[in-house]
Amino acid sequence: MRFVARALLLVTLTTHVYAKPIYIGILDEPQNQTGTSSKVLFVKKEGKWLSFADRYYREYNTSVPNLQLMKWIVAFNGQKLGELKIEDPDPKKKFINSWFYARDKFFSVSAGQKTPQIKNVSKKFGGWVKVPNNRPLVLVSEPNFNDPEHWKPFAVDDTMKKRLYVPLKLVIGKLNAYRCPDGPYVNEPEPYSFTSDDIVIYSAYTSSIGQKIVSAGLNDKKFGCDGLLPPEWSNNWFLLEGENVEYIGREMTLVDAGDYDGDGQSELLFWHNSYNEDGYILIYNAFQNKSEYLWGYH
Repeated sequence: MRFVARALLLVTLTTHVYAKPIYIGILDEPQNQTGTSSKVLFVKKEGKWLSFADRYYREYNTSVPNLQLMKWIVAFNGQKLGELKIEDPDPKKKFINSWFYARDKFFSVSAGQKTPQIKNVSKKFGGWVKVPNNRPLVLVSEPNFNDPEHWKPFAVDDTMKKRLYVPLKLVIGKLNAYRCPDGPYVNEPEPYSFTSDDIVIYSAYTSSIGQKIVSAGLNDKKFGCDGLLPPEWSNNWFLLEGENVEYIGREMTLVDAGDYDGDGQSELLFWHNSYNEDGYILIYNAFQNKSEYLWGYH
């Protein structure tokens, strides 16, 4: 009888947790518009973070009918910066497909509100069109903004380059990176056999539970070729746990970390920028899963 009671309690709690979707949005400066706007990026349903553009754009009018009634929490660095209401300026606009939805669907901040802003002093979060004046800030539909894992930047030395040399070489490939050592118009590009001294550490963060994430890549001053840098010269992110090193993605910039669904674990939200592609990537479930909200321009 006691076992049955516990089972019923578990079912009740599980049903309660999954009954109400949780939404993550972003307050940022759109690449193809002026001013500050917002997007709805991800929805937590039945234990998974799903990309709002990938699936729910088709169900927009029925899946979130109370969107304008929500009071969104503006979050950064484990703190609440304010509350906002957003609204759909054109709810009846039809979109051809999810690609157009992801890029062009914006929600405006309702009138009469103070919009929190943090200057983009580091000049990060650049996209296909521009670098924003203010950094992006997370919006969450529930008051879940704490970062229980306390992700913070930390300083690294040259030993980190040596540690990431083999993992980076595996990610890039032995002969995939090329360069023009004599300039773009002198000789043909040649394969680049780099060493640990050629590695640049872009960002590094550590958590209170002993995990580290580090962004590393090749020194682009040694590229020398004409045109845009190939993906092999971009930043690559690695998760370090003890002696283990795991690749988690490239061409990303950490926006924020927070326990947005209240499950006791921090989710990490990244800005993604590559050739003809921008967007946001959410990594969750102890780095086991990710969800992407991406768009192109042509």
